[in-house]
Amino acid sequence: GNYTIVSELLKCGYRSLEAKNELGQTAVHLAAKDGADDILQKLIDNKASVNCRDSAGYTPLH
Repeated sequence: GNYTIVSELLKCGYRSLEAKNELGQTAVHLAAKDGADDILQKLIDNKASVNCRDSAGYTPLH
């Protein structure tokens, strides 16, 4: 599933954790919005920011 994909990307050295989609959302925004707590924790453990803001000014934990 998605957790496995995220884990494999991080294991392979993927570090663009602050990359944003067209709405200015990061992977942390999307994991929080979808209630994917396991993915959210994995991203945070790998130093993804919980303080970045999307295009509307919202943080992932808003």
